[in-house]
Amino acid sequence: RETDTMDTFFDSSWYFYRYCDPTNDSQPFDPERVRYWAPVDFYIGGVEHAILHLIYSRFFCRVFKDLGQVDHDEPFTRLLTQGMVLRDGAVMSKSKGNVVDPDKMIERVGADALRLYEMFVAPPEKELEWNDSGLDGSYRFLTRVWRLVTAVGPVVCGASGDLGTTTLDDAHRALRRKTHNSIRRVSADLDPRVHLNTAVSALMELVNDLYGFCEQQGLAPHRTTDGYAADQVPGHTALVLAEAVDALVLMLSPFTPHLCEELWEGLGRTGGLTTAAWPTFDPDVARADEIVVPVQVNGKLRARLTVGIDVSDDDLRAAALADSSVVSHTDGKTIVRVVVVRRKLVNIVVS
Repeated sequence: RETDTMDTFFDSSWYFYRYCDPTNDSQPFDPERVRYWAPVDFYIGGVEHAILHLIYSRFFCRVFKDLGQVDHDEPFTRLLTQGMVLRDGAVMSKSKGNVVDPDKMIERVGADALRLYEMFVAPPEKELEWNDSGLDGSYRFLTRVWRLVTAVGPVVCGASGDLGTTTLDDAHRALRRKTHNSIRRVSADLDPRVHLNTAVSALMELVNDLYGFCEQQGLAPHRTTDGYAADQVPGHTALVLAEAVDALVLMLSPFTPHLCEELWEGLGRTGGLTTAAWPTFDPDVARADEIVVPVQVNGKLRARLTVGIDVSDDDLRAAALADSSVVSHTDGKTIVRVVVVRRKLVNIVVS
């Protein structure tokens, strides 16, 4: 009946226009305000509404255009339909009594850990099976982040200047490469791909590398709660750390805003995260010096070659044929052809 649907389906078909002018008492909305704000740049809704709600919204948009109220044909420029949350194989719902209480989870691990788990557990457009142990994993990861950033905070706060033409050793270059490559990956995953789970995965990798770097430099953030003084750490180390830690906090902030705001302030950064620019990456710094290329013989993996990023096809072919593991599978056989997929694969066909 219309009394069952008018308050929900009808209103939700054009509510995004009303948001543009919510206090208007004389008309649904001012067309000039809607022309400023609409169409919606990015619309996110549940997959269960992906048919009727979206169709109705498009109908309303066309009617409003015919009435001269809007000047666009489609209400949403970009759409993401998010998947359902399952528990024990069934969609969570109050009627089934299989929902989880967010207040209890927030009380136990905090809102940020809950947010992070929801973003990391599955691609946003896919269904996800709820698992409490995954929530504990997110909490442990954020604990590692807190321990790391607070331990090296005094070093990062005191770092000033730029690296310029400073010659760095392998460990420092590797961390810089990881930092810039992480910025590249996370930026692309957030926009335009919206692969939130892989963005979080990239940040976890960066944290692991930061721990490894600190251990190598004798900082060992997991063994101290007092932090390190800036004068205890070489200047170039402090700058490389500052670059990495700042980027980590900034990129993690969309997922865990409360934690990152605290860390940002603790790092001595002013203005809050909302005023900070998103980190940028240098493609030359992000580029790896070496790559690992698999070598197959008749389609079966027989070796992996670590070669320079600029290796030529001829050099890659020669290195593959000379590898001892490959030789053991080609010796005494006729090499029919060698297929080189540049910097990705070498496949040797023998008979």
